[in-house]
Amino acid sequence: MATGLNDSERTFLSGALVVGAVVLILGAGFLLSTPKESRRAPEPLPSPPAQVPEPVPGVEVPAEEPATPVEETPEPSAAPSPTDLAGRALRDLRRIGSSSGRYTAQLVVACKPETAERLIDASGGATGLYVLPAEVKGQSCFRVCWGAYMTLDEAAKAEDLPAALRSGEKPRAVEITSVMP
Repeated sequence: MATGLNDSERTFLSGALVVGAVVLILGAGFLLSTPKESRRAPEPLPSPPAQVPEPVPGVEVPAEEPATPVEETPEPSAAPSPTDLAGRALRDLRRIGSSSGRYTAQLVVACKPETAERLIDASGGATGLYVLPAEVKGQSCFRVCWGAYMTLDEAAKAEDLPAALRSGEKPRAVEITSVMP
């Protein structure tokens, strides 16, 4: 079998292929191990602040009249939209995720936004209430929880749960990490 290459050329060609393969593997490994943040394009620089023109001597500019206050008509109180509830759920995820507790007291999993909204209203704006996103049988729902506790027993008792949020059922103690997406 005559290939036109002598033994030294074959050896050189084989070595070059091995070196090329190693370089390719190392390059791919470097790309895969580099965090995505460092591969992003740099953020654009902020635009400079608008320049205020210098006054021209001898030219008078009329003074602005103060704006007349516009009477604001109060908007009818409407229940928060599902997008408002979703926004709250994202904020509450960050809040409960940064809490020092390990457990929370789950009050209900509400697939109707009205149910979650009713509990939010009943809480009177208490910071211990958490509305978290949940999915039940492919449907977007909300997990309404109270507090962040160090132990499972404290969460099960939820002694600091306001009376307005208590129902006939006891809250279910759940681990915070299990309610995080």
